[in-house]
Amino acid sequence: MDTKARNARYLCLEVSFFGVLSGIVGTFLSIYALRLGATSEDIGLLSSLPALVTLIFLIPAGQMLERYTNILRPVLTVGFVQRAQYVLVAVIFVLPAALRVPALLTIVTLGAMAAAVGTVAFTVMFSMIVPEADRAHVVSTRNLLAGLTSAMAAIAGGWLLELVAFPWNYSLLFLIGFGFSMISLFFVGRLVVPAVSHPDGTPDSLNLRQTLSAVRHTRPFVHFVVANFIANWGIYLPIPLYSLYYVRVLNMGETWIGIITTVSALVPMLTYPLWARAANRFGNRIVMSIGYAGLALFPLTTALAPRQEFLLIPAVMGGIFAPATNLAVFNGLFEVIPNTQRPTYISVHTAIMNLAAFLAPLVSTAILVPLLGIVGALLVGAAMRFIGGIVVYLMVRPPLALSSLPQ
Repeated sequence: MDTKARNARYLCLEVSFFGVLSGIVGTFLSIYALRLGATSEDIGLLSSLPALVTLIFLIPAGQMLERYTNILRPVLTVGFVQRAQYVLVAVIFVLPAALRVPALLTIVTLGAMAAAVGTVAFTVMFSMIVPEADRAHVVSTRNLLAGLTSAMAAIAGGWLLELVAFPWNYSLLFLIGFGFSMISLFFVGRLVVPAVSHPDGTPDSLNLRQTLSAVRHTRPFVHFVVANFIANWGIYLPIPLYSLYYVRVLNMGETWIGIITTVSALVPMLTYPLWARAANRFGNRIVMSIGYAGLALFPLTTALAPRQEFLLIPAVMGGIFAPATNLAVFNGLFEVIPNTQRPTYISVHTAIMNLAAFLAPLVSTAILVPLLGIVGALLVGAAMRFIGGIVVYLMVRPPLALSSLPQ
C-alpha cells in the first residue's frame, strides 16, 4: 500500500472513532447542561464562549504553526488536550450544585483553546497529505464514516441515558466517548506527513496588522470569507435553540433526542456522494449556496413541529443539505488561498467564522427568545440561513487559478 492510500485509510479510521465522541458531545452536551440546571443564557454561552476563545487564539495559532516543520506534532498534542476535557466533564457532578454549570462552561471554553490550534494544524496537514484531486472523495468518505458512528453513538447514548440513573449516566457516556477518541488519536499518529519546507528559512512572524494587510489583498479569499461570515450567522443563530425547544417546549427524553440526531447523521450517508459529484460538475460555489439556503428548512420545520415525531422531518432536511456546506466550504477554501502561508489564511477564515459562532447564539438566546419566544427565534434563524445562501451565490466568484493569487 502506497503512502497516499495508507494515509487515506488512517484518516478514515481516525474519524470513525472520533465520530463516537462527536456524536455524544453534539447530541447530549447541551442537554446535560440543562439537566444540571443551565438557563437559556447558559446554553447560549455554551456555544458562544468556545467560539470567542477560538476567535482570539486562531490567528496566533496560525502564525505559530507557520514555524513548524513537523505539523503532526501539534496535531497530536492539542488533539489529546481537546479530547481530555471530556474526562473533566464526566466528573463535574462531584462539585456542589451551584458550581456545576459554571464549571462546565469553563472546561468547554478552555478546551476550545486547544481546538483553535488543532483545527488549523489538522486542516494544513490534510492539505499536505491528500492530493487536490482526491480531496472531495476523501472528505465525503470521512464525513460518511463520521456520520455513521455519530449516529450509532447518539442512539446508543440515548438508550444508555435512559437506563442508568442521573448523573452517572452522563458521566459514563462522556468517558466512553473519550475512550473512543483515544483510538482515533492513535490512528492520527500513524499518518505519514512530509516535513513542511520553508524556502527562505524559518518565516518571520507577522503582527496582526501585517497579517490582515496581506490577507485583504487576496480578493477571492476576502469575498469568500465575507459571504461565509454572513451565511454562518444564519447557521449559528438557531443552534442553542434546538435543545431548548426539545426540552422546554416538547419535553422530550434522551432516547428521542438520540433518535433525531441519528437520523440527521444517517441521511448524509446517501447525500454526501451526490453532493461530491455535484461539486465536481457545478463547482463549490453553487453547492455551497444551495446547502446554506436548504439548511433553512431545519429550523423552519423544527419550529412547526407540534410533537416529537415530527422532528424527523427537520432531521432529514438537515441530513440532505448539511453535507453540501461541509464539503463545499472545505474544498472551496483551498481554491481561494495561496499555497504559501496556508496556516495563516486558514486561521483568519476560521477566526472570522467563529466571530459569527460567538455572536449569533448570544443574539438568539439573549435578545430573540425574550422578544419572540423560542419558535419565533427559530423562524428568524430559518430566514437568515436562506439569505445566507443567496449572499454566497452573489459574492463568491468562480476561483482564479492558485498561481494567479498573490503568494
